[in-house]
Order: sequence, then C-alpha cells, then structure tokens
Amino acid sequence: MIIGRGKPVSSVLITLQEGPYGSEMPFTALKLAGTILEEHPGTAVRLFLVSDAVGCAIEQQTPPEGWPNIGEMLREVIGRGAEVKLCVTCIKARGLAYVPLIAGAEVGNMSDFARWTVESGKVISL
Repeated sequence: MIIGRGKPVSSVLITLQEGPYGSEMPFTALKLAGTILEEHPGTAVRLFLVSDAVGCAIEQQTPPEGWPNIGEMLREVIGRGAEVKLCVTCIKARGLAYVPLIAGAEVGNMSDFARWTVESGKVISL
C-alpha cells in the first residue's frame, strides 16, 4: 500500500493523548484510522492511547449532546482490524484499573509502545 510520499507502508501507529470529549483529537484520530482501513487495505492500523486518551476505551460511554460517541467509533475500528492498546500507567493514575474496557482494547506498556513505534512505517501523534 502507498501512503504519503510514495513509500510502501505496512503499518501505521496513531498515538492519542486527549480525552474522549475535551477536544476533536480523538474524533480525528478515529476518523483517520477508519479511512486508512477503508482506503488502504492491507495496512495495519494500531492505536496507542496515553494520558487522558485512555478514557476513549471505557465501555458504555454517554457522550455530551451533539458529540459523536468515541467509544462506538473505537469499537468500529477495532471491528475492522485495528489494534488498540492503553498505557497501563495512565490507566492506574486515573483510577481506571477496574473499569470495563471496550472489547478488543488491551492494556499495554512502554515495551508495547516502543515495539509498535519501531515496527511502524508511519507514526502519527494526535
């Protein structure tokens, strides 16, 4: 698959730092992930959620009126093949260690983040 400057890309890592409903970054990241999955089949899409973005993977979200449901968007990209990991330190720091996560979202660590970064053809941070 070709993305960007004509270089073949086999995987894209999107890192996300913003919480689900404080800015448009999670929406943008998930729209980008979905578009890559749709328009560039064969490209692996990975999302690593850090800081407040770990809240994007909490099950049974009720977004503010007029906002898209970030949890549903995340569930959709997972269903289409995206891999999603959440920073374990960030989860613990926010008291979310025992909160149910969206199916397919996994707890990860810096070793996972480092491996995904090194393995990825492109890394995008939002």
